[in-house]
Amino acid sequence: MGLAILATAMLPAAGAQLEQATRLEMDGEYAQARDAYRAFAADQPQHRLAPLAVMAQANIELLAFDDHGAAITAYDHLVRDYPQSEWAAEAARRKAELLEAGEAWQQAGQAYGVALELAGRQPNGPGAEWVNEVSLATADCFYQAGEHGAVIETYEAVLQNPLPAESAATITYRLADCLETSGHPELAAARYAELIRTYPGMSSARDALAKRELLDQHESIDWEPYLALAEAREAVRRRDFAGALEQYRLARDGTEDPAVRRCADYGTINVETSLGGDYTQGLERLERFVDELSDPTQFPNSTRLAQQYRMIAEGERRAREHPDDAAALSSLGMQYVQARASEKAIEVLERARSLDPEDGDVHLGLGYAYQGAGRGEEAQQAFTAYLEHDPHNTQVLNMIGYTCLGGGDTEAAIGYFQRYAEVAPDDPNAHDSLGEGYLRAGRLEDAAREYERAVELDDSFANSYFMLGEVYRQLDAPEKAVAAYRRFVTLVASGPQADQARAALEELGQEP
Repeated sequence: MGLAILATAMLPAAGAQLEQATRLEMDGEYAQARDAYRAFAADQPQHRLAPLAVMAQANIELLAFDDHGAAITAYDHLVRDYPQSEWAAEAARRKAELLEAGEAWQQAGQAYGVALELAGRQPNGPGAEWVNEVSLATADCFYQAGEHGAVIETYEAVLQNPLPAESAATITYRLADCLETSGHPELAAARYAELIRTYPGMSSARDALAKRELLDQHESIDWEPYLALAEAREAVRRRDFAGALEQYRLARDGTEDPAVRRCADYGTINVETSLGGDYTQGLERLERFVDELSDPTQFPNSTRLAQQYRMIAEGERRAREHPDDAAALSSLGMQYVQARASEKAIEVLERARSLDPEDGDVHLGLGYAYQGAGRGEEAQQAFTAYLEHDPHNTQVLNMIGYTCLGGGDTEAAIGYFQRYAEVAPDDPNAHDSLGEGYLRAGRLEDAAREYERAVELDDSFANSYFMLGEVYRQLDAPEKAVAAYRRFVTLVASGPQADQARAALEELGQEP
């Protein structure tokens, strides 16, 4: 944000001292501007713009000098000495963000809490969106700090506010998880059940299905339609579209629950459009579906999907009008790839390749399309042809490596991952992928080395920590495994992998 803008509009009432500070800042003389703002606040502590001067000083410390400690001190000054000012809540929030960035989780959570308290005192304080964001940040920090009581209290308060469905579902899962891990199984089961029933289409609701043993002890749930939805989504992931349609039918016919039936209808539209290839009709069906929703945020991808359908329908029109235009066919084929309509993509891109066999992008699109259709050998050939045009494309090197892994050719996969790491030695994902290649080959020491390199480059690269836990367990290095799993659950507090990591910690005789 432009710091000087904060004070410029108020200069007539601020006097020469603050005017000088603002002009110094606008001229890029940040050290002098900071000192001038500090002097103004010290000389005129009762002036109505004194807290603004402190805020400007803090912002300069942060944005011009990247001095987090000095910025926190200045934000503290504003919060402590000017709690009634209109800038106090935002100062507390910025202090909390700095503490959060430094992983001082408990202190950050407390600072966010102060921001919420100060905002609540202001008659014309920040809006609901600001309050929701800060509330979530508060809970996240307490979650990371293991302060479950504070997390529960914060999440319950947040859920009283209007939220987009995806956010509400995520918060409900986290609340349930906190209740479960803090020894309140009945309350946790109630929240998991609420999540499954209210937001059956959300990924967090799918995670909650794994809590069936707990739920069966405290809740009465008809599992069949929810399990059918989950199986339908898994079938789509496997490209088993016929199986997906059958599971969506079972989910819809097996219940009168409108939330489940909406999810089944939405999934059916997507799958039938991909299978039939009539995106004009698919768009009409999707638009009718969205128009009938009382809360469109329950399907957050529907707007994006409708736009994708419009683009494909337009691409189909151009391809019909210009059947020998390789560029038009290539563009349409890539749109099919993005829509996961692999067979349609293959049909169109093979036509484009016959018209222009030297177009590298066509080979790239065919690689993705063949892979999506489960035709791994042809995908590998297409990706290899693309690499002749762009041998250093790290995304393709990574993709062809995983294609080889999927086809059981581990040594070839390692070769591509090694090329990826050579091209991008400072990319943690390159070393994570190479680590997986070595792990699949049983080369545990090499795998550990690559995963360690990944987290050395990025200490927040969560997957490598999880895999390090797995590798070190196989290497019979329990202390290193425990450290890796602990770091993983710090970074990823919930979800299936987090549950697996906690289970592994228990097996290793550690508190999860």
